[in-house]
Amino acid sequence: MTFRRSTRTALVVAALAALPAAALARRTDPASAAPFQAQPASARAGVDRPPRAERDTVPVPAPFALSDPDGQDLTLERMDVRTAVQGMLALTEIEMRFRNPRPRRMEGRFSAILPEGATVSRWAKEVDGRLMEGEVVERLRAHQVYDQILHEMRDPAMLDQEAGNRFSARVFPIEANATVRVVLAYSTLLRQVDGERAWSLPLRGLPRVGVFTFHGSFRPLPGEAPRQDLFVRTAGPGRVGDADGARIIDRSDEAFIPTEDLHVAWRPAPEAAGARVLAADGFYVAAFRPSVPRAVRTAGGNWVFYLDTSASGADGAEHRVRALEALLASLPAGDAVEVRAFDHRVTRVAAGRAGEMARRVGALLRERRYLGGTDLGAVLHDAAQVARANPAATVVIQTDGVATLGRVDPALLRAAADSIPARAAVHALVLGARQDGATLRMITGGRGRVVSIPFSDSLEVRARDAARRLALAPGAAFTVSDPGSEWVYAAGADDVQPGDEVLVVGRLKAGARPSPRLAGRTGQVLPGDAERMEAGTFAPLLRREAYRAHLQELNERASRTTDDSTRAALAREEVRISVEHRVLSPRTTLLVLETERDYDRFGLDRRSLSDILAVGPTGITRVDRQRLPRVAEGKAAADSAEDVTQAEDGDESAGSAPAAGAPAPVARRARLNEVVVTGAPSVDAPAEREEGYAAGGPPSAPPPPPPPPPPPPPPPAVVPPPSPASVSQPRAPIAASAGNGAAAPARKAPEWTRPFIASPARVDSLRTQLRATPRDRELRNQLAEALWARAEWASLRELALDWQPYDPENPQVYEALGEAALNLNRRDEAERALGSLVEVADGKPELLQRAGLLLLRVNAARLAETPLRRALEQRPDRVNGYRHLALMLWQDGREEEAARVLQDATRRTFPDWYRDAQRVVHEELGYVLRAWMAREPRRAAEIRGEAAEYGVDLGRRDALRVTLAWEADANDVDLHVVDPAGEEVYYAHPKSAQGLELYQDVTQGFGPEVVRVDKVSPGTYHVGVTYFSAGAMGVSRGVLVVIRSDGARGAPVVRIHPFRLVQGDPSNVRFVTSIPVAR
Repeated sequence: MTFRRSTRTALVVAALAALPAAALARRTDPASAAPFQAQPASARAGVDRPPRAERDTVPVPAPFALSDPDGQDLTLERMDVRTAVQGMLALTEIEMRFRNPRPRRMEGRFSAILPEGATVSRWAKEVDGRLMEGEVVERLRAHQVYDQILHEMRDPAMLDQEAGNRFSARVFPIEANATVRVVLAYSTLLRQVDGERAWSLPLRGLPRVGVFTFHGSFRPLPGEAPRQDLFVRTAGPGRVGDADGARIIDRSDEAFIPTEDLHVAWRPAPEAAGARVLAADGFYVAAFRPSVPRAVRTAGGNWVFYLDTSASGADGAEHRVRALEALLASLPAGDAVEVRAFDHRVTRVAAGRAGEMARRVGALLRERRYLGGTDLGAVLHDAAQVARANPAATVVIQTDGVATLGRVDPALLRAAADSIPARAAVHALVLGARQDGATLRMITGGRGRVVSIPFSDSLEVRARDAARRLALAPGAAFTVSDPGSEWVYAAGADDVQPGDEVLVVGRLKAGARPSPRLAGRTGQVLPGDAERMEAGTFAPLLRREAYRAHLQELNERASRTTDDSTRAALAREEVRISVEHRVLSPRTTLLVLETERDYDRFGLDRRSLSDILAVGPTGITRVDRQRLPRVAEGKAAADSAEDVTQAEDGDESAGSAPAAGAPAPVARRARLNEVVVTGAPSVDAPAEREEGYAAGGPPSAPPPPPPPPPPPPPPPAVVPPPSPASVSQPRAPIAASAGNGAAAPARKAPEWTRPFIASPARVDSLRTQLRATPRDRELRNQLAEALWARAEWASLRELALDWQPYDPENPQVYEALGEAALNLNRRDEAERALGSLVEVADGKPELLQRAGLLLLRVNAARLAETPLRRALEQRPDRVNGYRHLALMLWQDGREEEAARVLQDATRRTFPDWYRDAQRVVHEELGYVLRAWMAREPRRAAEIRGEAAEYGVDLGRRDALRVTLAWEADANDVDLHVVDPAGEEVYYAHPKSAQGLELYQDVTQGFGPEVVRVDKVSPGTYHVGVTYFSAGAMGVSRGVLVVIRSDGARGAPVVRIHPFRLVQGDPSNVRFVTSIPVAR
């Protein structure tokens, strides 16, 4: 069904206007961030009224950005926006040129928040001076092809649809001090709301744009805009004229800082037809404007507000607070209001009268902070209980509709929503631009409406209108049918208010004419004669919108079933339609390769697919596929696509037996970029008060209490040591032995094993510098690492909380806060901080894995499972996804489930750059099977049979096992372990005299690398990592998993150690942890 998307009722056309030429950063500036810095209670208590209506000067989240791997935005030198509109059909094309201001090659990360319902159909990247068009490819295969091209150091780019209306892309390479040009195009259906049809583009929040241009051609339907003055305002200063029957709007600006969104609106004349059909090529879109009575206020003065305080709200946090203050102040002052906040759990915050809550809510939210993931299923379950206990209450769920923890499956969320009583009033409130419209409509369907408050300079006006709309009685409801159509979407509409339009898209049966019928309480409304579109103009756009509607219908069907075979069939059909008709979906990717030969080599046909649509001077044009540029054919790699095709989902290896042994170390490739490691030492490591090398034992920093043990035999407990992060140390030269395990003389351990601790003077210096330049991310990183090394947890927490408003999507902010909170015994805050990583992990399976492992490290396995499963679902071709999910299940006492995950991995063929990953998988399966047998000894024979089936030796054990995995692709992180005799094992010296053994040297990203030993020696083992080659990836985060086994004395003990590496000198080794072994 289709449901009304709520917007403002007044005709407001936001104009673009250039501000004075003062640079405006993408993130919140220091002054505006102040409300989310620590405040004394007295200051918070002084808030006695919502803010006055005034022009908003706080920057909002940027709708478009390209950043380097470290998260720093590139310079937007030029932005050209072109749009073509006919009636309710619109195609928008955005061309952007970014400059890399840094002296190194990099991979860029692009992000965009588009209007709700936008359908992306074009993504192109400039290669050797010409645009190379992307093709729609099934998502997993596209990512595999991208990886292969990336490993060849070539020129790929790809764009994905993430949750809702958020899109992300990877662009490689962006050369040092060079520019990159990309083109993004999308279509939208423009529905009249409150008698107004409008086209808009989010721009507010962008930093300075060197050159900005806009060209729009608008063809309103007959009767909608017979006079020029119905285009009430155009996009600021510009030219308005007519050409070829279209209204043309142009403007151009230099040093442009947008303060408003680009917005053009028009209204129908009183005599305009109330129903109209546009048809072409067997498809149509019907527009109905039924006459319905104006709704009245019916809310009974009893409200329950669920406020999303997850980390997704940190970007634009102050806008959210102001919007909520203004909304509550706009309710009748005597209305009863209860406020419940939610992230991964629901918490009752406060209750009182609306006037009182308007004064209190800001301080409550600022004190709570925006942290954590989003368990939307828990919210819906809680709302169902409230609705049953208090039927008179109006429930308002403020959310973007994106679930990241707990129940994220659409079918489970729908079941949770369906548990809310049918007669309950449930509305969704969206603050800002990001939203998952399908989920929001599912929550409110038949119960309420979706109301939005965009972040604009008229925030209070929008908030007052939102309060009015939340109190209105439900609007009219209609059903839709058409006997001449194969299908129509949507089948109905709820909450139709006066002036609202109902749009219906359909595909006709052979020879049929459009005859949609809208049926409601007042009878049937029939459309007038179909208006045929001119061939070669907007007909392809109509066809594309029809297939987009069909994809929505398939997704709704999938969300109504839990049958795996049905959902798989619907998913295959979604991919087929998406690829054939060039309509991007969450299951597909727009992939750009460097040459025609690249497309051919991977079996991607570019000339048998749908048209590429572009915007011309007065309407829609086609990109001629026969004349696509054939760029630098000689540059294409000569090898085949075998690596990719072998790694596709579902491929099985020839056999499941592990490899016989570790491969010999391979020759190192040339260093592409030098790197250095930074961070702070583990609290397992020695430290001292003043700057210098530590000589004593580990300082006292008690870990959090372990969870209660389950019934015997217990699962192996995760011991969460304080996280490592140390200042880097130059590696001392190593007098390498022959590398074959032969006896070597005792030697002094490398100097990196003695962590470097910043002095108080150094900390003070960093703080002084940071006060002068509070946006300097590197200074914040250095200060965080210094405080982490010194175990100054209160100061580290204060720094992280102050950091978040400036850098709300930086994972390091949340890791620092989580570590500080853990050591300050603020366990709920630690969980919320580490859960925040899930909110910033769009399209990043390795970051999802890291979030899961860090949550596991604080004994939050119930939260860790969702990101780990999502990571594996996204990339079933990456071995670490299986390993890390299995580790979580094992540590949670669910050994049989863990075994099934690893057994699945044994049947996969992974890319060659993972080296002998199957050996690692089989040995880890041995750990799990032994733990399972210990828990359920009565099933020992069955488990031994499974071990034999999968080639697992249950008798082999490691006294010590260290496994390295890292996040970045196409780069090289190395594992170093020094034994108690001072002998260092690493890629150039893979064995020590005491039996330490490095399995393999993975040089192309992710790992795993393993060092293990059969029998430990008394003394201390030191573990470090180094960033041998960063490539274009920048920062790399990783984890070390250390497993200690004491033979028959108990289950293995597992410790998880995170680390972070940045570019610098590859001879530097980062100390991560030490492992003492008693005599």
